[in-house]
Amino acid sequence: MGEELIRCHNRQKADIRFQDGGLPHVPGVKNIQVVRACRESDEEVYRWTYNHAPMLAYWRGRFFLEYLSDPVSEHVPPSKTLLVTSRDGIGWGKPEVVFPPLRVPFDPYSGPGRDRAEEKFKGKAWDCVMHQRMGFYVSGEDRLLVLGFYGFSPDPDTAPNNGYGLGRVVREIYEDGSFSPVCFLRRNDRSGYGGSAGAVFPDYRMSRDAGFRRACEELLDNRLIRQQWWEEERLDEEFFGSRGGKALSCYSLPDGRVMAVFKESMACLTDQNGNEWSQPVRCPTLETSTGKVWGQRTEDGRYALVYNPSTDGAHRWPLAVITGENGMDFDGLMAVTPEVSPCRYEGLLKNLGPQYVRGICEWNPKPEDTGMWLTYSVNKEDIWVCRVPVPVSGSLPKDVDEILTQETADQWNLYSPVWAKAVCVTHPEDGRPCIRMEDFDPYDRSRAMRIFQAGQRIGISACVRVDSAAEEAGLVLELQNDSGAAPVRVRFGGDGFIYVRSGGREDKFSGYTPGVWIELNLLADCVENRFEFSVGKALSECRECFHFSQSVCDISRALFTTKAALCRNSLEDSGRYKTLGDLPGDVRREKGAVCWIHRFRAVSREKRSD
Repeated sequence: MGEELIRCHNRQKADIRFQDGGLPHVPGVKNIQVVRACRESDEEVYRWTYNHAPMLAYWRGRFFLEYLSDPVSEHVPPSKTLLVTSRDGIGWGKPEVVFPPLRVPFDPYSGPGRDRAEEKFKGKAWDCVMHQRMGFYVSGEDRLLVLGFYGFSPDPDTAPNNGYGLGRVVREIYEDGSFSPVCFLRRNDRSGYGGSAGAVFPDYRMSRDAGFRRACEELLDNRLIRQQWWEEERLDEEFFGSRGGKALSCYSLPDGRVMAVFKESMACLTDQNGNEWSQPVRCPTLETSTGKVWGQRTEDGRYALVYNPSTDGAHRWPLAVITGENGMDFDGLMAVTPEVSPCRYEGLLKNLGPQYVRGICEWNPKPEDTGMWLTYSVNKEDIWVCRVPVPVSGSLPKDVDEILTQETADQWNLYSPVWAKAVCVTHPEDGRPCIRMEDFDPYDRSRAMRIFQAGQRIGISACVRVDSAAEEAGLVLELQNDSGAAPVRVRFGGDGFIYVRSGGREDKFSGYTPGVWIELNLLADCVENRFEFSVGKALSECRECFHFSQSVCDISRALFTTKAALCRNSLEDSGRYKTLGDLPGDVRREKGAVCWIHRFRAVSREKRSD
């Protein structure tokens, strides 16, 4: 066995009974849903419910995200690749098809499963299945290329990245958002489609655009970058510097070497040009399974690995990050995603959880800010991005007293689904800076969380407003510890009452008026296992005392959300065999919650000893 190239010195491991692994959360992460699958959508582009393998780039002031999509299940055609863009990473446009579904003759196919498929397809055409391990390349002349791969899956268990696919395709994305024609970057001649049957697109060398041809040739000449294609083109052994390793992610080390990280805890080293590759070795302390691992050097000069820290490949949660100084030693595992909404649409091979994470490759342009931008799919169904602040685990304040401006909201963790957004805005009526939370989603919720130094006795106050609430959604405030245990909960109900959970039971506290700013005040004592709660500024007359619903040693975060709980998949659920069933009523609700947070204060009230 070779040297363990990556060593994770974890003091805490993920407990996958919890979808955040029971881990501390990285402060200030923004999770933004880009695409929400909905079979009943009025827009056809959202109706296919298998969406996966997103890739991310940034070019000329805009984010570009591509992902592949199938109607129901993985490796079951038809199949296409879509592209969606954003100016700020928060608001995203409507996806466009960049590589369309494709049908070609079956007979040239010579790969696995041919004997099973021959009776059905011999003499006929069949559909390709999209696959991609690389999404974007920005050339030295600042040309943006988008790439995809057309493969074949005679059955769902035959993956399209086995070397027998049709070939790799490429288009140029122009600054106005339009595309060049689809061309072959490389045809998979050894797969059987080298003749006229596979000539469905022109070769890039036939393009009249000399700059496009130069960009393609520059990419083809880069042995390091093209190593990402190995799985799909493995029959061409002379083209690749190393044989083996799935879903390559690589980053430069301080000594100039390049660390290559793959699925299933594998890693190896190469040079900056990708000419010489060490033998891939398993890194057992990088505990992961069949999900992708993303590694990069962050803007502060440190390193980060983002992955699912679990050996359970069927349940890919949490998505977490671990950091280090030298690109080889890492510690301080923290959650990037807070929870996982349930899988709404059954399908084959739909692993559950946030997975297949990718960031912006170091050879491509970066955004102007210092954050780490990532993309991932959830349940192979919805597409998300997130921004992780750098430094990844910055120092936490002991006391917080802030108006929710754009600047102060940068310190908050926001979780913003398409139908349950959490955004920093100005209130349209009185101009107050706020976090606006809404929830019209039957199966997800909006979240805004402030993390601070843990304390045994914490005073919390917040100025909030509930414009509307429903039976299913309102405003909820929980005080939690680092692992998510919540001894304190206050909820605004759709019936016009505030409810307080005490000793595990929820009771009415008082009424509230929608559309009116309200001051909430709490004093939580982890030694006494109780908390005081009041509404309004006249604290002494209306304060009541309640018991904790569970005992915790300290409190370190305040979570505002729009549902007290979500329907969740558990470790007993499997998305592999198309047995979960579809969840009913997956449409945007007409009535939901609209809530605002204007000010927040968290102050340590530790008792002093004389």
